[in-house]
Amino acid sequence: MTRWNRFFLIVATVVLATAGAAVLLVGSLDFGPTDRFDPKARSALAGHWKSGNGGSMHIAENGDFSASNVGLDLSCSTTGDREQNPRMSGSGTWKFGGFPDEGPGFSIAFKPEGSDSDCTVWGVFGGNDASPEIRLLQDRTPEYYQRSASE
Repeated sequence: MTRWNRFFLIVATVVLATAGAAVLLVGSLDFGPTDRFDPKARSALAGHWKSGNGGSMHIAENGDFSASNVGLDLSCSTTGDREQNPRMSGSGTWKFGGFPDEGPGFSIAFKPEGSDSDCTVWGVFGGNDASPEIRLLQDRTPEYYQRSASE
């Protein structure tokens, strides 16, 4: 065996061993739970959802949405002042579609009571199939909603 053949054999062995180790390493990484709540059908999302802060949402299979006592982004406030109007109620429509960097979710064209215009609210799916959650994206502490116990 010539010196060059021996050199190529050693290089090929090192490359194959490195590639094999990389495959094993990537295969052993834990990318988090694979059963994340990600409804693909409207019926899986439909129902009543409640937060620990007293907010409640009703998501209908036909695309209707209503909410009461929810904390939302300042852009949805009828007064433009969160201190005067920290929580609100209203209705609108929803559709599947995630916020670009937040993962799977849905968007809501929400019309607060006392307002003449809609604002866009984004919801992100969390939890898992056994204990699903929805988090509304807003300008303060996120508010988590869970399906009502009766459903």
